[in-house]
Amino acid sequence: MKLLNKMSAACAVIFISSFFGVMAAENSFYAFAPCADAKLEKIVVLSRHGVRSPTQDYQTLSSWSKNDWPQWNVPSGYLTDRGYFLIKSQWEYLKKILIKDSVYKNNLFKSVKIIADSDQRTVKTAEAIREGISSESTIYSEKNAVYPLFHPVKAGIVKLNVQDVQESIINRVNSTKQQDAINLIQTITNCCSQSICGKNALCNLSSIQDSVIVKDNDVKLLGEKAIASSIAEIFLLEYGQWTDRNAGWGQVDEKTLTKLLSLHNEVFDALNRQKAVALSRGGTLLNALKNEINDRGSHIAFFVGHDTNISNIGGLADLTWSIPDQGVNSIPPGCALVFLRWNSETENNQYVTAAIAAPSIKFIHSENPDKERLFLISANLNCEGKICSLTKFNKKIDRALNR
Repeated sequence: MKLLNKMSAACAVIFISSFFGVMAAENSFYAFAPCADAKLEKIVVLSRHGVRSPTQDYQTLSSWSKNDWPQWNVPSGYLTDRGYFLIKSQWEYLKKILIKDSVYKNNLFKSVKIIADSDQRTVKTAEAIREGISSESTIYSEKNAVYPLFHPVKAGIVKLNVQDVQESIINRVNSTKQQDAINLIQTITNCCSQSICGKNALCNLSSIQDSVIVKDNDVKLLGEKAIASSIAEIFLLEYGQWTDRNAGWGQVDEKTLTKLLSLHNEVFDALNRQKAVALSRGGTLLNALKNEINDRGSHIAFFVGHDTNISNIGGLADLTWSIPDQGVNSIPPGCALVFLRWNSETENNQYVTAAIAAPSIKFIHSENPDKERLFLISANLNCEGKICSLTKFNKKIDRALNR
């Protein structure tokens, strides 16, 4: 397995605006060290679940295309056996990196902390991670259907500012210019069924107006871009699930996916990274991540959730990244946001940097993913343009939580 990463700057040196396009040769988390003598003390991982079946029901999918959608061997929204295998393979390799970096020895993996959302797909992903790193740790989760740590709005412990949410999202969505990708999805699916177009004589994606609704204290995007974005995500899941064929009824290969993911990423950002949404949905989790980064107990902690969680945290902490062939702020199945706490004796200080660990499109489609690429990429965490000391990181997060 090949793993590519991006190099960090030296201590106290002002960050350049982006690391995009700068590839380093080393397969190491030390590529993100703040200075030469820094020692990696703690890793806190927020992981998305692996490949799952679509969450939409048959009626919804049928309204998007009359083509026969693939049959999945699990209930709606469940992690598949293939998804489990990919997550395990990913962390088997990353475990080798952690051991090579002298962060952990095999026997220390017994004390890893793992916290998972209550959905089947997140609990099973946590189990795959645990198997991948050869840990015997207990997985902590909630028995209730809604875990407030990952879904505080849905759990009813946080309320949305309806007006701010609707305005911020629809303004961002209206600025999204991805007509080529939308047209491509229209051609592939021949969307849409008259059932979602009302009285419109012409029924296609372009005839469905974008809108934002807040229902049951949660926000949802409807319309052309929402449907197109969801279909692009489904094609990515299909591409990961079946290694013997392309997605989208054979029409969506890796090159086509790259085009479609740029649309999905932009719409997903509009819905989840806006501060009004990100603070309500992600504030509770960000506070937990901050506390875990400061904790002196376990050396590694996993929080296993969803792409929405990573996007919320990215918006609140002003993180950005670009995965080759997947685009800006892409969050593929198994993608992980990794916070790294460092200690520098020379600087007499502690620091926090952040990276994205993500599978390539080839990785999720391959029968032998260990022969394909994983990416380690800077998430561009900075404090007023400089590397974050632990103290400044804590202040940055506190400011984000008190907006």
